Amino acid sequence: MRKINLLIICLMLFLITSCTTTTSYKVTFKDIDGNIIETKNINSGESLNFPAPPKVEGYKFIIWEKDSSSTSNNIMYNATYERLMFKVVFYDLNNEVLETQEVYYGETAKDPSDKLELNNYLFLGWDKDFTS
Repeated sequence: MRKINLLIICLMLFLITSCTTTTSYKVTFKDIDGNIIETKNINSGESLNFPAPPKVEGYKFIIWEKDSSSTSNNIMYNATYERLMFKVVFYDLNNEVLETQEVYYGETAKDPSDKLELNNYLFLGWDKDFTS
């Protein structure tokens, strides 16, 4: 009976120690310029909490994208952004669309005043500034 109890205890110890092996991962998060903003160590089975993406003027955050150079134990995520674009609409004297332009944040729309048909009017300028 003692041999059976000893065998059961040994088997239980073996199962307990073999189940506690975990794999650890180093997870690195990089900003738009490739600078490290955070590094975390997580174990297999743990959920990964992504950090708040850094705000970048003129850009909209899209997703944390897994870096293709990641290895099995070292994982890198890059912040992916999309450049903001705006629609600029110019109207003529009759409030009809003269021209529509798509302009990236920080860039200037092109002045379409050369396309105006003035017919005895003097063009003094646009009612709003459209330069960056």
